[in-house]
Amino acid sequence: MKKIKAQYFLSVLCSLFLFLAGASQAGAQGTLPIFPGAAGWGTYTRAAYGGGSNPTVYRVTNLGASGSGSLQACVAASGPRICIFETSGVIRITSNMAIRNPYITIAGQTAPNPGIMIRGAALTVLTHDVLVQHIRVRSGDADDGPDKSNRDSLQIDNNTGNTYNVVIDHCSFSWSVDENASIWNENIYNVSVINSIFSEALYLAGHPENPPDVPHSMGFIIGEGIDRTTVAYTLLAHNNQRNIRLKPNSSAEQINTVVYNYGTRAVDTEGNINVIGNQFIPGDNTEADSSIFLRISAARVYTRDNINAPSGNASSPVAALGISNSCILPSSAVLNYVLNYAGARPANRDTVDTRIINEVRNRTGSFKDTVAEAGGWPVLAQNTRALTTPANPHADSDGDGYTNLEEWLHQYSSQVEGGQLPYCGTPTTCSNCCSSIQTCPTAMTTVGTCARCCATTCQTASTDTTAPRVTVFSVTPTTLTVGASITANYTVTDNTALARAELWRAPSGTNCTDTVKTGCVWTQVTSVNITGTSRTGTFTSSPTAAGTFYYGLHAVDSSNNVGYEPAPVRVTVNAATQTCTNCCSSTQTCPTAMTTVGTCARCCATTCQTASACGNGNCETGETCSSCASDCGACPGGQCQKLSSGSAIPAGYGAPYNTLSVSGEQLMSVVCNANSASISIGANSTSQYIYRYGYIWRNNAWQRIDLVGSNPAYEGNWFGGTLPLPLA
Repeated sequence: MKKIKAQYFLSVLCSLFLFLAGASQAGAQGTLPIFPGAAGWGTYTRAAYGGGSNPTVYRVTNLGASGSGSLQACVAASGPRICIFETSGVIRITSNMAIRNPYITIAGQTAPNPGIMIRGAALTVLTHDVLVQHIRVRSGDADDGPDKSNRDSLQIDNNTGNTYNVVIDHCSFSWSVDENASIWNENIYNVSVINSIFSEALYLAGHPENPPDVPHSMGFIIGEGIDRTTVAYTLLAHNNQRNIRLKPNSSAEQINTVVYNYGTRAVDTEGNINVIGNQFIPGDNTEADSSIFLRISAARVYTRDNINAPSGNASSPVAALGISNSCILPSSAVLNYVLNYAGARPANRDTVDTRIINEVRNRTGSFKDTVAEAGGWPVLAQNTRALTTPANPHADSDGDGYTNLEEWLHQYSSQVEGGQLPYCGTPTTCSNCCSSIQTCPTAMTTVGTCARCCATTCQTASTDTTAPRVTVFSVTPTTLTVGASITANYTVTDNTALARAELWRAPSGTNCTDTVKTGCVWTQVTSVNITGTSRTGTFTSSPTAAGTFYYGLHAVDSSNNVGYEPAPVRVTVNAATQTCTNCCSSTQTCPTAMTTVGTCARCCATTCQTASACGNGNCETGETCSSCASDCGACPGGQCQKLSSGSAIPAGYGAPYNTLSVSGEQLMSVVCNANSASISIGANSTSQYIYRYGYIWRNNAWQRIDLVGSNPAYEGNWFGGTLPLPLA
């Protein structure tokens, strides 16, 4: 919740791709969308080219939080600028990365695989004419970082009073403690968040405004007085509420999104919103409530062609704005489109996005309380490559309205998006394209319906149209565990010259089976450059997730003809079996803290040591061994202990209190059994009560437990008398 700012409201507009937007979108505008196929409010900005001078290219060469060559150096600079990446990997920050100066393009698509992830805090936009593409931002639940009451992954804010024309495209946001995304402080306008993923806002992650057992997990909020926001072609998965949430006096459109496994509400509004062509898919945590919820009678919702979104309780007969039908997919086609195309680098997703996409496909997964529960932080390799920008970067050599540098960025986008064209792309004419017997002196790209588009002089091309042949393709083993490796052997031939061999993989699922492959989502695993007319080779790969997969091979020749394996090979990857060979016994402790791994209760990193007889070291501070044994009695493994006022309890578990009164009488006694304990409250007095929540030291951590009883003797949650306490 954004209590540090004023309350907010929304009104609505709906026009995904506005050809008349020049009249309504303030700021530096063009006659073309910011990139081919961009759709939504603000997408006619020129971003880095909108500042009246040619932008400066900043190269991100390291993963530092600041300093020369960092992303922060480009973000903090003034003047028109473009951030390109010569490294991949994780940028670790503990305070929000704030874009305060206008006319900026952050081109995450230029990073080598596996791309860029910002970890630990939000990407914050506080200005106008901004384009951000192909970046992952995951704020997480670490102790260091921004205040958890406002720890988002994406923030678009207006505390400078000058925020508009902001486009967020093909990005992934997850693991926030507050919202995954917020647009906040009134008078923001013309914002488009498109082709992106918002997933797994953390459920019980210590949001300071909530009691420990009250969840948060919020997806996307738009504050009061914010005009013309588009959320389109986007996935919102495993967020309890706010998918999306509008405050009063604001306007938005939610078009062609997939909302999966929401809690009690998906769309939740006090403002005006068009909800068109979406799919709302319940999941394991979805409760019986409306997918569209109106908080106030003044809210207005226009609904059309949604799947599982009842319009009878939330529909206005008139849309707030005109709608361009040419850019709205039918709801029946949205799921496949979004799952194939949304998020950072959909052709090379990281393990988090891959898991989320598969969970939506297979209707699995659930809310996550912590990053650790979600599988922990993904590992992104730090790979580097030098980038060569085009000659005459700011010229428009082909006269299509985009500069040579912009078209160079579009090529990198196409690569990480798998070559798929945006649904709203306006076909580019081929008047300046090379003919079928010519190629470009640089890499060919697909633009609209034009197969070969050249920036400058064309060259005579090969007339070869014969695809390579894959004569041998095998994968061994076909059953393995996570962490083991498969070996793929291949032999390929071509009539002229081979160029590349590529190993691809698709998860088994709906319409991706042994007999049907129409629904397979293929991702390139690795590739190698090859030469000659015949080549035999080997790929190795270590799957990092359990499941059933199909592996295939692409053979590419020098004319970009592609040949395929005769039949994909099915491989079953089983979860690794957890062994406890390095675990301490019940009479030993670790020299460092014990942890729970799989089914192993006590896992030691190094040598074990003989433990004290007193509850494995869980006695009270300063207590003797004999008194500790007396306290614990028959409790197995020292599972229960009494706390003195000097005992240290981790932050968030409440202050300890003495179990003896000032006069020495015992206020609480505990008798332990194998799986439970009997607590007597006020053993020597009838006027003593304790709170219903207690804590148990188990598996080297404090875990909360509830007292069980039918006689609350004070009020609310205060108990007295004798109560059973489950320890299992």
